[in-house]
Amino acid sequence: MLPRRLGTSIALTTVAALLPLGLTAQAAAPPKQVRSAAYTAEIAWSNRGVPHITAKDMGSLGFGNGYAAARDNACIIADLILTVDGRRTQELGLSQDNVVSDTFQGYVRQSGVVPELLSHGPDDAIPGPTADARAIVAGFAAGYNQWLADQGGSAGISDPTCAGKSFVRPITALDVWRRSYDSVLRASSGALSAGIVGAQPPAAGSAGPKAGVPDPKALAESPFLSSASNQSEPAGSNAYGLGAGATASGNGISLGNPHFPWDGGDRFWQSQLTIPGVMDVQGSGLVGTPGVQIGFTQGVAWSHTVSTGQRFAFRALQLGSTPTSYVVDGVTKQMTASKVAVPGGPARTVWSTEFGPLVVNPGAGLTWTDKTAYALQDANADNMRSIDTWIGMNKAQSVDELMAAQRKYQGIPWVNTTG
Repeated sequence: MLPRRLGTSIALTTVAALLPLGLTAQAAAPPKQVRSAAYTAEIAWSNRGVPHITAKDMGSLGFGNGYAAARDNACIIADLILTVDGRRTQELGLSQDNVVSDTFQGYVRQSGVVPELLSHGPDDAIPGPTADARAIVAGFAAGYNQWLADQGGSAGISDPTCAGKSFVRPITALDVWRRSYDSVLRASSGALSAGIVGAQPPAAGSAGPKAGVPDPKALAESPFLSSASNQSEPAGSNAYGLGAGATASGNGISLGNPHFPWDGGDRFWQSQLTIPGVMDVQGSGLVGTPGVQIGFTQGVAWSHTVSTGQRFAFRALQLGSTPTSYVVDGVTKQMTASKVAVPGGPARTVWSTEFGPLVVNPGAGLTWTDKTAYALQDANADNMRSIDTWIGMNKAQSVDELMAAQRKYQGIPWVNTTG
């Protein structure tokens, strides 16, 4: 199984002093033109392995982005798609971590939330992606598929981690959107997935364990902690943003020091993305999604650190005559039971309400008795805006424009920004 945990070491340090963009090291080979029937992009790899991708529009930029990302990270991307497919147990073996992950992902898929959000327009009350975001995601999937086809499929992959594996397959734009949505839930529902999967009604006639008072601090100490991802350390990062008045040169300086791992699905991957006259950005992003999340343009540099704020709230439910009914404003309502089949593993029922799924965490005082249960209300549950936010930031030329992109799309899921 590929590593899926946060590391304790510094995995990436990015320093930008607003220097001219372009190849930061001599190109190792002439630029390569990659194309399909719908897309064309040019990729020049530096002698340090950084791809510099140029295209005429957002779809072709995504195509080059996906092609280069596959070249460097095919097995990691295949593993991420396997996760959102809910098939880790089937492909990688029966374990508690895999069953929890597959059950949670199956619940998300059965809810239909990702296709529902994608059906929205960018100006709807609950916004969906813009045309630019849809184009870069569609291109990214096509670029990954083109690279995979150029290798002759999984049998042609040299990385033994996934060479010849059945779970390595062509992907769709919906797969990329599912990966993006999964990363958005990383510090809320995703972090509490074991508690969501483990929330089951007390046995008939049993009061169950005594309900305690929810303790958000017990969860905040390890906001990313989840048995489904095998993590053992709280997340965190460092960053400094220095304005012109704080530097000897009179230029702004941004230092980003994310504490994310060197490998696995949470590693950062560096690239430069250019549409002449539209966008020119260099930096890094999490594997499996297009765009730059920490980086710099000609005019501005920025970084992110993990926020200590919580993206969720607990709803204490007054239960009705049965442990699976609850009362809101004097009206009794029934919880929804979603039976999730896990390929290669046991089926499990996930219980939910109008506020969100039921969750248990005895150490934090979250228990399900015959009188009280707790629902998780996730502030990121309708967030399909992160890619648009980063596209806006990738085009920014000032701190004001960084802030404007964040205000417009409100899609940054669980980080602070320095610029």
